[in-house]
Amino acid sequence: MFGLFSHPVKGIGKSIANAFRPGLGEVVLRQPRRAMGKAAAGRADEAVKREMMDRFKELAPGAKERRKRLKDEAKRWLKDLEMEAERSRHVGEAMQDVPGDVEAVPPQGLMNPQRFT
Repeated sequence: MFGLFSHPVKGIGKSIANAFRPGLGEVVLRQPRRAMGKAAAGRADEAVKREMMDRFKELAPGAKERRKRLKDEAKRWLKDLEMEAERSRHVGEAMQDVPGDVEAVPPQGLMNPQRFT
């Protein structure tokens, strides 16, 4: 039962890790993005193009820093997910070690059915 929780979490973690793997997702998306950008730039007037270039020059220098921060954050998140999956796995294994033929403890106090007979 607990495998149901831990294994999907592991799969989600792997999907996220693959998304940040260098050369995998970026290469697949680079060509369509460039084509879309060129098409949009071709339709824009000169003032908009100038504004976009100024904005790009403003934001481009921090791109590597932002990418590194995102990767580090993703690594921390994946590590937390893996730890949570490991805890879940341990709980599941511990639950399997509990014998199934354990007799229930008879109720005590007010809820004891023998009290009403």
